[in-house]
Parts: sequence; structure tokens; C-alpha cells
Amino acid sequence: MSYLKKNTENRSYAPEGSARGVGAGNAPQKKNKKKNPVAKALSFVGIVILCVIEEIGLFFAKLFKKIKDTSLSLKVTVAAVAFTCICTGLVVGLTMMVYGEDGEVTLSDCVIGAKKHIVTEDQLESYTMDPEESASSRDLPESRYTVTFDFYSKDDVSCVSAERTVGELIELLGISLDKYDLLRAEEDDSITSDTVISVDELSYGTDYSHTEIAYETEYYDVQTIPKGTEKISRRGVYGKSTVEYSVTYVNGKETERTVVREYTSSYPISAVVYRGVGGSVRVGGQTYYFSHYLDCDSTFYYSGGTTASGLPADENVVAVDPRVIPLGTKLYIPGIGVRIAADTGGAIKGNIIDICFDRSNPLTATYGRRGVRVYILE
Repeated sequence: MSYLKKNTENRSYAPEGSARGVGAGNAPQKKNKKKNPVAKALSFVGIVILCVIEEIGLFFAKLFKKIKDTSLSLKVTVAAVAFTCICTGLVVGLTMMVYGEDGEVTLSDCVIGAKKHIVTEDQLESYTMDPEESASSRDLPESRYTVTFDFYSKDDVSCVSAERTVGELIELLGISLDKYDLLRAEEDDSITSDTVISVDELSYGTDYSHTEIAYETEYYDVQTIPKGTEKISRRGVYGKSTVEYSVTYVNGKETERTVVREYTSSYPISAVVYRGVGGSVRVGGQTYYFSHYLDCDSTFYYSGGTTASGLPADENVVAVDPRVIPLGTKLYIPGIGVRIAADTGGAIKGNIIDICFDRSNPLTATYGRRGVRVYILE
């Protein structure tokens, strides 16, 4: 049987060992030939006669050695008889063998000493080819096709093949396909012409897509910031929704993706916003409407002189940090009354006010430093 040998120069496969040059894996098939029993017998008898003649020749050779003293005429007679027997046996034996084998056995199988290599029927058939089969093979050569397996990421494999299925050729060539090889043909397809069969490369991966989840905003009405304004107490944070995909690639290009799972990778955080709504406070039958209030530390200083805004320093004014309470702002301080932010001071920083008292005011005896709520009037 012929076999395929890898050609390292062009990475193709070519048939070797085939007498007829057939396609890969197709050696000539011997035709089973039935023989006539009589022909078999004649052939066998012919070989036996040849063996017997050989023995006769050996016998006469020994005889000649023993009759050294015999007359020349006797020696000639014995030699003539031996020669006649051998010639007769050769003619009969060869005739019977040629007749029995129908002229298919070569002379090398009929020489003296044939008993040492009596051939079997299979061996005899291998010495010749049926004339009809030989003629048929010459007249109708078997079709052969060039087939190339075009791998995306490997060396191509080429061969010359007779008509067979793709699967049979893959097995014959010893091509190993795994889950990453995508054969662009059916294994049951027959090869009936020169063809190129693509073998693409499959690969798999994971991909993710993310979507923002909006956060909510929580509003709180407060009186600690100016009325009509808003203050962000906490910024909102977007959440994230994730979709995981299984992705299939052919020759490095995406061809399919499938959703594996969807999940929330992070949850949103709500924003907190304060809204100033103002209010009112009623004291001694008097209602004061305010924009907002501040909790401050308070001290006092004695009246006299002129304030930073030009007003007299008396019990109608307080000193403030202008960055917190603008000068000119009207204030209501529980237990003190309504005052105007008109003065400043080097120690007045942040939520601190300095209240101006006359020296005769009894509060100066015990006031010291205390916390107060200051309403910023509208």
C-alpha cells in the first residue's frame, strides 16, 4: 500500500512507493484470479519433475566418480542416458508448468533447484498483473485532485488525492483538529475537483459593558442658610450596572456575543441638598421674620466712639465678621433685641459677634462669653 511522505520544501504531501502513480493512499489493488484445478496440478507436477531431474543429475555425477576403471564406451553410454533423461524431464516439466500457469511464470522460477523456493499462489500473482487489468488501468487512469487545507494560523497542508470524503482525507493525512479549528467544509463532502478548504481559527473571550445608574436627590428644608438658596450637603454618586458577555472570535474578529449575566457592580448614593426656607419668631407680641439664623459665640464691648461703618458705637450695633454677616444687616438676638451689624474687630472672626453695651447696662456684670442664636432679619 502506498503512503504519504511530508515534503519539507513546499509543505505538501506526495505519494511514494506506488508503481502506478495513483493519488495519496491508493496503491494498485490485485485482482483475485481463480485457477483451474487441473492447471494447478500440472504446474505442481512440472515443479516436482524438475526437482527429480536435479536429483538424477546429482546421482549420475556421483556415479561417474565411482566408475573410474570402467571402459570409455560404458561411460559414454551412461552419459548419453543421463543426458537424454535430463533433457526429456526438462521439456516435460517446463511444458507442464507453462501450460498450468498460462505462461505467467518466468524462467527464474523453473531452473534447476526450484524445489528450494516453490512459490505460493499469492507470490505467483504478485509476479504479474492480469493483462485485462493492466490494459484497463492504462486506458482509464484514476482521477487525482490537488487539495489544500488553508489554515489561518498554521502552515498549509497540500496533497494529491483520489476521490474520497474530506473526513477520510483528514484522517489519512493525520491532521488533528481541535475545538479552536473551524473546518469550512463538511467531513462527509466528497472531493471531486481541485479545491482549497479553509480552516479558520476560533478563539473565545469575555467582555463587559457598563451602564450608569442615576442617583436620587434628597431635599431638606432648613433655616440655617439664606431663604431661597440651596446648599449641597452631600454629592450624589452614580451607580453602575454591568453586563458580562461571552464573545466568539473567528480569525481575530468578533462573530458572536452572548449575555452571561447582568449585575449591579456598585449602587448609587443619593445627593443631599438643603433649601433655605426662612421663618419667623415672635417676642413680646412682636413678630420678626428672618431669612435664616446662625449659632454664634458672643462677647461684649463698651459703647463710645464711632463704628467701622460710621454709626455711633452704642447699644444699637454689634461688631461682626463681614465675611459671615455683611455690614448693614439687621439682626435679632434673643434677650438683647434688634441690632445692626455696623462694626468690626480684630478678634471677630467667623461665627462670633461682639455686642456693644453701655457701662450702665447690668448685663455687663455677668455676661462674659456665651452662645447665642442670631436671626438674620429680612
